[in-house]
Amino acid sequence: MSVYATSLILAGRLARSRRLPQEGDALPGWVRRLAGRLDTLSDNESLAESVSLEASELEGYLTGLRLLADRDTGNAGFSFARSALMRIMREHRLARVPLPRDRPLAKVYELLGRQYLRFGDWKMAADCYGHASLYWQRPRQVRRTFSMLVLCYLLDGNRGEAAEMLALIEGDGSGPPKHFLRVSRKLVDSTSDLRDEVARFPLTRPMGTVAHGYLAALTASRLAGDGHLAEALELLDDVAVHLSSKKATDAVVAELDQRKANVLLALGRYAQSREVALSAWRTLDAARYEPCSFDQREALWRRIAPARYAALRASVALGEGEVVAELIEKCRLQSLIAAEVEVELKGKEKHEKSTAQGGVQATTQGATTKEELHAGKSIFAAINDAYNGTLLLQPAATTFDTTALPEGAFWSTQIENGMLFWFLAVDGRHLAHGMEDLRDYPRLQPVLRALAGYSGAADPRLWQLPPYTPQAGDYYEPVRHMADWNSPEELIMSSTLGEVLPEPLVSLLLAADRRGPLELTLSPARELAAVLWPIIVVPGTGDRLVERAVLRMWTSSVIENVRAGRPRPPAGHPSPFLLACENPDGTLRERPAPNIVHRASTVLAGEAATKDALLAALHNIGPGTPGVFFYTGHALHDSDPAYSALPLAGKDVIQSGELFGKFDDGTPFLPMPSRVILSCCSSSGNSLLGGETLGLAAGMLQSGAHQVIATGVDVFDSSFTQAFDDLLVEGMTQPDVDAGVLLRATHLRMLKEWKTYSLRGGSSFTEDFTDPHPVIWAAYQAY
Repeated sequence: MSVYATSLILAGRLARSRRLPQEGDALPGWVRRLAGRLDTLSDNESLAESVSLEASELEGYLTGLRLLADRDTGNAGFSFARSALMRIMREHRLARVPLPRDRPLAKVYELLGRQYLRFGDWKMAADCYGHASLYWQRPRQVRRTFSMLVLCYLLDGNRGEAAEMLALIEGDGSGPPKHFLRVSRKLVDSTSDLRDEVARFPLTRPMGTVAHGYLAALTASRLAGDGHLAEALELLDDVAVHLSSKKATDAVVAELDQRKANVLLALGRYAQSREVALSAWRTLDAARYEPCSFDQREALWRRIAPARYAALRASVALGEGEVVAELIEKCRLQSLIAAEVEVELKGKEKHEKSTAQGGVQATTQGATTKEELHAGKSIFAAINDAYNGTLLLQPAATTFDTTALPEGAFWSTQIENGMLFWFLAVDGRHLAHGMEDLRDYPRLQPVLRALAGYSGAADPRLWQLPPYTPQAGDYYEPVRHMADWNSPEELIMSSTLGEVLPEPLVSLLLAADRRGPLELTLSPARELAAVLWPIIVVPGTGDRLVERAVLRMWTSSVIENVRAGRPRPPAGHPSPFLLACENPDGTLRERPAPNIVHRASTVLAGEAATKDALLAALHNIGPGTPGVFFYTGHALHDSDPAYSALPLAGKDVIQSGELFGKFDDGTPFLPMPSRVILSCCSSSGNSLLGGETLGLAAGMLQSGAHQVIATGVDVFDSSFTQAFDDLLVEGMTQPDVDAGVLLRATHLRMLKEWKTYSLRGGSSFTEDFTDPHPVIWAAYQAY
């Protein structure tokens, strides 16, 4: 090995031996330069394999520090994980249980732990700090990281795991760890009294600002929950003053603020509560607009729940309905996609090359290879988060005046901490607002969970409904129980959903008659996104909602403003059927010939429906061109709605995120004509996040469409579905048609046929629906 290479390796070891930087610390210029030189050195193919691997390991660690300082979260995590795996490849003993002490690996795990702590992914943070405590050598460092492990379990609400960890510690020790352990043990014991800890809490300060701050947040919440509001507020204020003097990280301060907001809420200090809550919301939300994965953003969104709850509830208590509307719309704007971010290609190639050289792939605990190696789940999670990283545009602050509410009635909802917050406007003017405790609707949750089983994009694990324990008799099966109109089970489901309609909206619906239905736009919370809105029973009547209203779905103010600024198609002219993309991956039953799909000017079916062919056809049409585009197939869904997709021939897909892309001249990557029909499972693509800016329906509007019909839940591949599609295509080609009016007329026809079919005796479920079942036709929504 040359003197130059030896010098760089020694310099890299020296740089890695420095103390862990605090968040916000400037990275010395010489460390940045050294990372670049080690990067070049590791690519030198003439180096011995062991030297190349160590150079890559050191480069990964130092590059991670650089990226962390530059707030490139995804690639920083990838670099740290790559460094850890390369070290394990070089020294297999570091991955054999019991794990030996190793300072470099302890540092990597702690740095990853900080990142996951910042996003509020307490489980992954716990994995990181748990491994760091095993690898650290000095007892002081072990105690510090072990304390963070206990905190992570407590922050995740897992008192059982926290108690198990605390039981591993013999005695209470002395000094700050003693006080920390005493408070922690009281937190896992629901019968203990924490009031006497307020005066002694400063004794935990030497544990560090992060441990001290999060422990204070947990203690204050417990005090408030026990009714000791004054003591909780005193503790939060004292700790905030201390953290300010120590320049603690924004994430820790914001965590304290959102706990304080809820204490102020309980004290009836609503204006102050909302101000503190909004400050915490803004601070914590900022991390979602750095390059990171959807899983990290989702963890952070769950973390901000206390701030959202306090802000919404305080606004309701203050009687400020327009602020409630703004806050609900702010929740709609979770995911305005800007661009996709790739993991650094060079780092990816280096990782793959090095793992191949090492000869053994480290595995998560429980999985084994020939050498039975172990690495923490967080290492692989960091790599996965980097590979799936995206960058989001932060939307402009939403005000009531810029929300561009539609004509007619507008009802928006958001569920936080088991409370349904709602806002109602008529012709853009605030009519009413309020909140409902969903614990008062015990049948609602089993009904919603049953419907979620028929939505490829609904995930009850992300819901904010009250705690739910299944009870005998609360099982519902939509296909079987909703088959017959006015059957007891069908009425239970549809009436239970109708109960959530607020009284002012019900009054508007009761005032509507069949000749002049209410124009109603719905902006549902994610928990309500899979509801079959047309058939829910209007309270006080035997009517279904579609009999009283023309229903449309809301995406967000961003998308609605884009649509409002787009020229409308000329009036009085039919809309030609321009393009049909039929069964592109060959998974659906064949349509009987002749059928309406073959009337399209361009038909892409089966193997002909490639992505290139579809792109060419769409660009030939151009964005906003008067006409209809019809797609039918099996939509694909991902935990990240940006990757929800419409499959095409040759295993190609159209991803939701692509619909938001543009070329340099402003032309959409996938330009859409004025009218679009998506007949596939959960094709609105908004069920995970609740009718917001990201999803297939919203993407179609963004790409040029003026009207979209899509589905809120999965639909069956049946003869009836094909016939229903034909009705929609025929209707959407008519001049001056409104998608909401057309869909209502079609739904009313289906409602009548459903009643008639049920009165004839109905039918049990078969593989092919030949008659109208609401689980199919009521799933279609107008945007």
